Amino acid sequence: LRQASVHIQAKAEQEEEFISNTLLKKIQALKKEKESLALNYEQEEEMLTNDLSRKLNQLRQEKVQLEHTLEQEQECLVNKLMRKIEKLETETSSKQTTLDQLRREKVQLENTLEQEQEALVNRLWK
Repeated sequence: LRQASVHIQAKAEQEEEFISNTLLKKIQALKKEKESLALNYEQEEEMLTNDLSRKLNQLRQEKVQLEHTLEQEQECLVNKLMRKIEKLETETSSKQTTLDQLRREKVQLENTLEQEQEALVNRLWK
């Protein structure tokens, strides 16, 4: 009976050791998997960070280019409008000069007409 008890106890210890070893192997495998997942995560994170950094730099360059293009277009428009304003001012000045000249001529013609009418009236009365 004692021998059977020792045998059962030895068998139980053997089973316990087997279970412990199996669990230990599973724990080690899970640790390795965890380390592998952590490494993959870090690599993925670094790749995403690098990708986002590249995109950010590209967007910054595009922004600078767009600002430069906008500045050039605005300068071009300002120059075009300034030329148009100068042209209109010149035309306005020219038309004002012509208007002044026409007014003077009108006054002269009215005076001449008045003088001729007076001369005709004077002739008719004689």
